[in-house]
Amino acid sequence: MEYCLILGNVSPDIERGPGCIQGDPMFRDPKNLDYRLKPGSPCIGKASDGGDIGVRWTPEMLEMINVALELRRRGLIEF
Repeated sequence: MEYCLILGNVSPDIERGPGCIQGDPMFRDPKNLDYRLKPGSPCIGKASDGGDIGVRWTPEMLEMINVALELRRRGLIEF
């Protein structure tokens, strides 16, 4: 793997590719599917293209998340 964030303790014997960092990604609100990064996240600007490591949000993805959260609120799906 390259240009990723490793969460938790990992043996130093495990080989990491270039751009791999370790730490807390600092998601905004993962319980409510908000995996955008908080300011100060170690993932900001660390992708191979200079962008952020993680999800590249699109309007369609945000709409799907809102629908999923509404269905969960109504008790129609669980996650």
